[in-house]
Amino acid sequence: AKALVHFDSSVKVIRGDIGTLQDIDGAPVDALALPTHSHMTFNNIGAAATIFRRAGQELNTYVTSAWVRGNHPTGDVVVTPGFKAGVSKLFHCVGPRNTQHQCYELLEKTYENLMNAIAREDVKCITIASISTSNMGVPVNEGAQ
Repeated sequence: AKALVHFDSSVKVIRGDIGTLQDIDGAPVDALALPTHSHMTFNNIGAAATIFRRAGQELNTYVTSAWVRGNHPTGDVVVTPGFKAGVSKLFHCVGPRNTQHQCYELLEKTYENLMNAIAREDVKCITIASISTSNMGVPVNEGAQ
């Protein structure tokens, strides 16, 4: 119960452009979380494309390097430098496709893994794009549950 109270007092849902957002209520954003697929390479759609453009070519080079690129399982969260995005870290979240068995349970696990990674990386203010909506097919309202 204590954790839920802390979560509710710490999280703010806003609608904005993740490509330009610099602060939330005056607190500087120091990380961005974006949806990705298992290979983490540039995805030319949605929030992921916006963040890749914001971070610059170095991010694409980094995620295509042999030790980052690969077949990351659904639910995995990979942390990379922020490069030119104006933040210290990027959290790449491998969310499920809406056609995947137990899609919503996997989506919940992805968000749980993201929260654990945020705590581990000691991030103070992060902007999180919705995971698995858009080209992964999860309806926004269902994904928000």
